[in-house]
Amino acid sequence: DAIDDFDLEELVHRPPEAANNSPLGKIFFNPWFQGGTALVILSNSVVIGFETDTPEFTHWDLVEDIFLLAFTMELVFRCVVLGREFFTGPEMPWNIFDLLVVSLGLIDCISSFFMVEGIHSSGNVATVF
Repeated sequence: DAIDDFDLEELVHRPPEAANNSPLGKIFFNPWFQGGTALVILSNSVVIGFETDTPEFTHWDLVEDIFLLAFTMELVFRCVVLGREFFTGPEMPWNIFDLLVVSLGLIDCISSFFMVEGIHSSGNVATVF
């Protein structure tokens, strides 16, 4: 029976031993930190909905930049904690996806500093997604 062969432990990502024993690894893999990260992701989704419904709010760029900062810090923290396993471990596809999304956000943020005043674009790098 397929249900009897199912092992929930195989689905749970175990931190690498070195990361689990390091002070940063203990913080990163702490359920409170992981839950906080999930809350930031959920909050960003809610904000995207509000941004769509109330585009006249003048501070959306600042709100987006705060989320981008949080996502960038979490990604750098994860990369430091996981080390080489960031690119070789079982979470590698998600890590690469996160790296791509955050990189596009950073490119968009940095490129906005070089936009000529008075020229308005109908989209940005993040519009691709």
